[in-house]
Amino acid sequence: MPALRRSMFALALLAAASVPAAIAAAELSSDAPNAHGSGLFHSLSPQQKMMMFVDMRKATEGMTDDQRKAYRQSQRQKFAAMTDAQRQQFAAKLQTEWDALPDDRKESIKQQIMAWRAQHRSWGGQGQSTQ
Repeated sequence: MPALRRSMFALALLAAASVPAAIAAAELSSDAPNAHGSGLFHSLSPQQKMMMFVDMRKATEGMTDDQRKAYRQSQRQKFAAMTDAQRQQFAAKLQTEWDALPDDRKESIKQQIMAWRAQHRSWGGQGQSTQ
């Protein structure tokens, strides 16, 4: 009986450890826009958000932390100031860039984002950052 309890406990731990990765994978594999977010970029699809992530990393390469933070803030302000038509154009541009990427690059980006999410979830919240 103790061996059965240990096995059940080990199985429960394994299942609990895989939940965040499964959630992140489901979010990334969805073709529908992120329906459970209410943030500024909630209207963008997961693929469009990933492309924005890639573009922002390229743009901030070599910047200090303060410069990166200021750049991200300016991008949020620009997006917030866009009209619906401008947001649709922006989303279409991101989608075109995403579609042009090779499949192995798309998979690499998905893995980077899942790792980032897992790290930030481990800091004490569902995707909350300490920044």
